[in-house]
Parts: sequence; C-alpha cells; structure tokens
Amino acid sequence: MRRTPAVVVAAAAVTTLGLSATARAEDWIIGLSDPNEVVELSSPTQVDGDIILVNSATLRVLPGASLSLTGKLAALHTSHVEFDHALLHFPQNYAYQSGIIAADQSVVSLSDTNIDGNHRSFGVSGVGSAHIDYQRVNVVTGFSTWALFEHASATIRACQNTGEFVPFGTTSLDIADSEGILFWLTLFNGTSVDLAFPAPGAVSSFVASPSVPWGTGIPYTASITNASNVRWGVMARSGSSGTFRDSEILGVGSYFESDAQAVVQGLATNTYLTDSTFQWADVRHRFVNCSVRAWNFYAADRTRLSVRNSIVGECHAYGDSVVEFLQSTCDGSGGFISVDNNATMLMLQATNLSQMTVAGNAIVYALYSSFTGFDFDVKDNAIMLMANSQSFGDPAVRNNAGVFDVNIEPVQAVAGAAIPIRGSARVLAGPDAPFQFEAYAIQYHDLEQPNKWIPLAAPVFTPVDTGDLASWTTRRDMGGVYTLRLSLFHNLGDPVAAEIGAFLQTPCPADRNCDAFVNADDFDLFAEAFDGGTTDADFNADGFVNGDDYDAFAEHFEAGC
Repeated sequence: MRRTPAVVVAAAAVTTLGLSATARAEDWIIGLSDPNEVVELSSPTQVDGDIILVNSATLRVLPGASLSLTGKLAALHTSHVEFDHALLHFPQNYAYQSGIIAADQSVVSLSDTNIDGNHRSFGVSGVGSAHIDYQRVNVVTGFSTWALFEHASATIRACQNTGEFVPFGTTSLDIADSEGILFWLTLFNGTSVDLAFPAPGAVSSFVASPSVPWGTGIPYTASITNASNVRWGVMARSGSSGTFRDSEILGVGSYFESDAQAVVQGLATNTYLTDSTFQWADVRHRFVNCSVRAWNFYAADRTRLSVRNSIVGECHAYGDSVVEFLQSTCDGSGGFISVDNNATMLMLQATNLSQMTVAGNAIVYALYSSFTGFDFDVKDNAIMLMANSQSFGDPAVRNNAGVFDVNIEPVQAVAGAAIPIRGSARVLAGPDAPFQFEAYAIQYHDLEQPNKWIPLAAPVFTPVDTGDLASWTTRRDMGGVYTLRLSLFHNLGDPVAAEIGAFLQTPCPADRNCDAFVNADDFDLFAEAFDGGTTDADFNADGFVNGDDYDAFAEHFEAGC
C-alpha cells in the first residue's frame, strides 16, 4: 500500500524520546489506523516534520528513492524501517534537529544507503530491545551521534564516516570493517577500569564487556574489528573510577547525576598528563602518560556544577541542574554548549566558540559574555538573557522562546559634552512566543550616591539593535566615575537590566568643546564668547569679561591644558 505524506492523523499521542507530545500537522504517522501497514517509497519524498511508525508498520525506501525529513524518523513497538540503495536527507537548520529512533522491539535497517545531515550532527538512538543494522552506509555530510539504551543493539558493517557511539545499559554494539569511529568508553556507578586504549587510527580488535580483565562493572558489550580512523573517548558517570595509561584520548566526559556538587577549575584543552588525578564530586579520573584533547562536562538531574577559569570542549545541562560557567571558554573541541529541560546556566565573562542550543524550559543568564559560533538556537519555551554580551549574528529564536538583549557599552569621555550612549535594547521572540518589547530607559548614579538613580533621558519606545540608545548631556563639573543602568521593559514581568561603568574626565580649562583636544576650534569658541561678552568668556571666574580672561585663556591654550 502506497501512502502520501500529505495524509496525516493529527490527534495521535506521541510521548517517546523527544517527539512532540501531540503530532503536528506536518507529521506522518504510519500504522495508527491500519496495523501492519506497509508503505513503500520509490521516488523522492519530502516530509516537513516527523515520521512515526506504530503497530508493526513497515516503511521501505526502495532502490533509487530518497527521503528528506526535517524531524525524526521513529520506529516504535514492532515496526520496521528499511532503506536499500537509497538516500536519507536531513535538511537540518540546527544540529540534532533530525535523527533516527528505534524503540521497543522495532528494527531499522539501512543497506547501501547515503545519509546527508546537511553538514550538521544528527542522532541515532536505540531504546528497549530495538535493533539497528547498517550495511555499507555512508554519512556524506554531517556526523551521527549514536546512543544505545536499555537492551538495544546495533550491527555496523563496512560503513564510512560512521559516527560516535555512547553505550548505556545492557546494550550490544558490533562494528566491523568501518571507518570514522569515535567510541566513548562509558563508565557507570560502580564501574572501575584500568587500561591503555589502542593507538588511534587502525584498530584490529577492541572489546569492552562485563568480562574484560581491565575493568569491572561494565554492563554492555561493544566490539570494534578491522576498523580505521578510530578515536577514543571516556564518558564517566557518577560513581565511576577510571585509570588510563599511555593513551591518546580525544575527549574526557564527566557526567554528574542526582544531587552532585562539583567544582572544576584550571583545565585546558590539548593537555598532556604525566600522572594526574581528578576527583570531581563522585567521578574520579587518573591519567598516566596520556594526552587529552578536550574536557566535556554534563550536569543532569539536580546537579550543581561550577566550571571556572577553564577551556573545555563541551558543556551540557539537563534536568533541574544548575551550571555556572565562569571566566571560561568552550572551544568546541568536544562539541558545544546546550541547556535543556528545566536547567539553568549562568555564564559570566565566558566565551563560546562553538554551537549554542537552549531548549525545553531552560534559562540562560549570559553576563559580559561572547558567542562566536554560527549555530545559535533558542527554542521551545527557553529564555535567554544576554546582558552586555555579544554574539556573531542573531540567535535563531524558535517556538515560544525569547531572548532579551540588553547591552550598554562602556563610556569614557570628557565631562561637558553631549555623550552618545550606544548598545542594544530589544526582545527576540519566537513565532509563538508571548514576549513583547515595550520600552527602555537609562539611568545613572555616581559613586558618592550609589542608591540615587537619575534618569539620563526620557524612555524610548523603539527597540535598538547595536546603535545609539540616548545622548547624555553632561556638565564640565561632572568629572568622576559613574554607573549607567539600561532597563528593558517588556509585557510579562519586571524589567531586565544591565549596568556598565562610565568615566567622565574633568576637561582642561582651554578645551571649550570638551572633545579632549585643545586646538583652533576651542580658540574660536572662546573668541566668540569673548566678543559677545557672555559669562562663558569669564575664564578666570572674577565676574567680569575683559582682557584678564583673554590672557588667562591664551596661557592655557599655549600650554595645551
């Protein structure tokens, strides 16, 4: 039976593995009203959404056909997905927008098939007792991240640009005759290992299993045979201990769970360790004659993690965790930064050179920070506050998400001039978000009266994106140190504010226009006031405008002060 993706059952409930709780109008559900339904695609097909298979349904993509999918391809229950000499295209706008999910007792089989990830990473997940089989599969662009949970299994033969693999649970992974592999040796609560990884590159045989002599407490079995371009990573979960000797490790991940509290500081990427031990909460690493390319950190559940004065490769926050990323840099050598679920991240004087993803109900406070990656996404119901922070281009704000951009540039000027105040004051809202910009206002105070805020100008009701916010009219006697506060008002709560310092230099007496220079412009201004007999020409402040004022001004003018 052939079925077009335009036929949709929009009321089906889907609650598995990140799929929408209710299928969207674009989703294609196979097998819901017709158990054992078989769909065969023999020509190019595009689906703007997810494809979900239930009730022992089957989807076959026949030789020469292609499937382009913006969402997830999910096989549930006892369903089957088969690609044979075909193309699977994920035209993703951001990393991990798309992927493959095999759950329950489903089977996903790809043979002699190309996968195009649009130069972005995508996920491949096995859950329950599902099985995924790849035979001669080539990932032509992008990179696949495999995660196997519970009792899932995967068999991979003669594949190119195969991907990275993270095993969880009592899973089984069998890779042979393939290239482009990053295997993460995952350590669990109670796991202890002491080993040397094979040299990266060509690997004839490597096995991790419950019976290996170099470790205890490994629940899964993973076998790599006759493979090339193999690299190694460590994913240490709470309660694990690992000793690694004489190894080149691409990434060391520390995955904190439950109520862990950890402080990480002073790390740098591309590190060689002669004999070093790190104990972060209940995760222990020891490295003897090892090189570590990247340090990755993951906070789950109710973890409290603080990363300080470090250069790391990746940092993720999940669950109800809280992460402080302080005076640190994520250089992307191990991945990117993401904040998801109900997690909170504070970034203070931080730099992210990689991708940034804020999703779920997460909140990110970015203060005095910088984001230079090209992929910067804020989606779902997430909120991000960027206070005096900069990004390379605007973040892509999707769904119900909102970004509050409040940026005021430091001021250093001569008192007495009209000083332009520059920055940004705007709200970036997703298409379904309730957030709306209302106005912004700027205030100031000096150090002697820190609690007395003075309006700098009238409120402004038009947002500004990196431009002039206001003009600060100052007097010559206002030299000193000030604090400027920019408050952004919106429709859903208290204003969002950012503060910055301002230094006003007391002007030289001969600097009549307060531009920090003494030149002919200043002489002309004094001469004009002198000829008019105005009080501005009373240079010596004796209450009279006469030759004494001219002589005093000339003396300062000639001295340049």
